[in-house]
Amino acid sequence: MTTIDNQFIENTDFQCEGEEKNTLECSICMDDFEYINMYYVDNCDHSFCNDCMFNHCKGLINENDLNIKCPGSKCKNPLNYYDIKFIIQNDTGLDEKYEKFLLENQLRSLDDIMWCQNALCSKPIPFIPGVYEIECKSCLTKMCTRCKSALHVDYTCDEFKLIKDCDSFEEWRNKMDTKLKSCPGCKHLVHKISGCNRVICVCCKTHFCWLCNEKYSSENDDHFDVPRNCVNTYVPNASDYNDDSDSDE
Repeated sequence: MTTIDNQFIENTDFQCEGEEKNTLECSICMDDFEYINMYYVDNCDHSFCNDCMFNHCKGLINENDLNIKCPGSKCKNPLNYYDIKFIIQNDTGLDEKYEKFLLENQLRSLDDIMWCQNALCSKPIPFIPGVYEIECKSCLTKMCTRCKSALHVDYTCDEFKLIKDCDSFEEWRNKMDTKLKSCPGCKHLVHKISGCNRVICVCCKTHFCWLCNEKYSSENDDHFDVPRNCVNTYVPNASDYNDDSDSDE
């Protein structure tokens, strides 16, 4: 009986060794899987288990990295749209996120689309080139199309970029130093946005020169009667005068 049993075992082992292997090894998790549980990447013949392929795509999609390639070592073969849709088809939430990111990335490549700056909205907004102020139709947030940020009526785009992250008045004042002057009448800070060098303090209505900070009145009405700047900051040079030194007269 023992001899028969041993012979049966030996024959069985021999038959198993002769059978064709019907599993493949996933090169990511290194486990063996039946063919039906493996995913084959077109054009490069790499194969991975379905779970590893799903996790590979899921991680990249969650990071909004949609340039998804074969996870094979040093392989740069891209997965196409239908590959990815097939791999993630059983996760509705991930599939919706993938489609959302695809649309957003495409819209970001367009010059006449910007995104609402309201963090609770963030909807795409089309605008006409040359129109610099737009309003989100969903949340009514107003924005500047020049720098694609919140509307900043009292600041240029460069100034707004400089100060928008300021946490205190002192930080704002330091960054805006060259754009601020103390009114010679009431000493309040005055911020000049644009225009000529004769400015008016909004607090006390004092007229003064932005260049030298001198009060402007009818008594010094000739304050700006020089080729450049004002009488206190003017430095004459030869170009201000007609050079007649070479005249024959």
